[in-house]
Amino acid sequence: MKYFSIGIFLVHLSVFAQNTSKDLNNENNTPSAALASDDVLSSFNPSTEKSFFWSDINQEWELSTLNDYEYDNEGRLLKSVYSFSPGELTGEIEYTYDITGNILTETSRFYDEQTSQMIDETRATYQYNEFGDQTYFTFQTYTEGNWNTIETDSIEISYNNAGFQLSYTIKNYLNNVLTDINATSNVYDTLNRLLSKEVVIDNGDGFIPFWRIELTYEDDLFPISKTEFIYDSELEMLQETRRYTQLVYQSYTSYYENVPISFIIQDKIADVWVNSIKSETTFEGANSVELISEFVSGFWILKTRKTKNFDEQGLPVLDLEEFRNDENWQTESAEEYINEYSGDFSEIYKITLKIWDDKFQSNQNFLMRLFNDPVNIKKVNTTFNFSIFPNPAQDNVVIKNNQSVIQSPVMMHLFDINGRSINKRILQNTEENVNIKNLKTGVYFIHLSDNKGKMKTEKLIVR
Repeated sequence: MKYFSIGIFLVHLSVFAQNTSKDLNNENNTPSAALASDDVLSSFNPSTEKSFFWSDINQEWELSTLNDYEYDNEGRLLKSVYSFSPGELTGEIEYTYDITGNILTETSRFYDEQTSQMIDETRATYQYNEFGDQTYFTFQTYTEGNWNTIETDSIEISYNNAGFQLSYTIKNYLNNVLTDINATSNVYDTLNRLLSKEVVIDNGDGFIPFWRIELTYEDDLFPISKTEFIYDSELEMLQETRRYTQLVYQSYTSYYENVPISFIIQDKIADVWVNSIKSETTFEGANSVELISEFVSGFWILKTRKTKNFDEQGLPVLDLEEFRNDENWQTESAEEYINEYSGDFSEIYKITLKIWDDKFQSNQNFLMRLFNDPVNIKKVNTTFNFSIFPNPAQDNVVIKNNQSVIQSPVMMHLFDINGRSINKRILQNTEENVNIKNLKTGVYFIHLSDNKGKMKTEKLIVR
């Protein structure tokens, strides 16, 4: 069977862009060590940072970049100025935000030695709806004194009333016209459970379906199966190719993140579903071990083991992938993080990354991040003072902020007992009413957060 193939269009977003959705389209829900490091460090607000790469030739650390950071009073990054050697400016990235803390623009500039000025190079612009969901993104280049709209890439995003994404459309200029080049659409049931996700692309002769998933449920909010479809160019239609079954879930690290800890992947061969891969994950706190088996001659054979470990401050210390060689485990790849703290672990001043080297059969120095000013990582008391009533409730619930005024916009998230997001919106008043008539009887959670890092969660009982 011959399938249509196309390059995936990728857009780089800043480290502040947030993706709150977690579904089975994300095959690897366990945290990435590199991403986890950036996510945790983004709240530290270092003023300066030096990055070094290890030189195998000179057997020493060699300076890669120097970064100076500027923040506003809310701790949001305003500017990152970087260079490749001391005393020489190379470029900068500047950020602007809306009142709720969402990033509005991200402008990159390079340093022009002839004029001794920073020159605009690229600009990313974001737009949001009243609930804080990103609805639009554009990426432009600066040429001949103007932002070039002809070389613009953009993304449009729409949501349903509960804040779940309905469509994600990527556009760019073709023949001087801003044109859709691919689009993703989602369909949900009345409980806002994802039923299907489909990607269509423009192959030059019009749009064709390229990829699709369909999910089925029983009474739970998590799917019991997921089926993937891929476009067959000979039959000119989507064909079933892969199916995920026997899905089991477990709450991971917090009440709103749930990941499948066990599932089986089947491939469709000659119209018959055949076992292919089995994944089983165990958690101990944030640490996880995933065992992957392949179905061979009627038996499950253990093939791969993936281990992810984190320290008490939430930074990664190990991201290891091994394959089974006879009765022994052999390293396929590894990332080892050495995080150096002050004596009371309140400050971090160095992170060293080592990666696996087949030649030496061990982890070798690769990258080092050095903070000139030790970064304070003490946890701050960031609790909201709010109450909900009545509780238990039936049709409506009132959220009361026990302060005279709301000093900054507050995001309200309503979750079910399994961590599934049911509704979200921005609260503007000290007392606001939330309609819960469509909720089934059971236990829910109301989570409030603002752009200053304050948050609190309360349990709500619906009868």
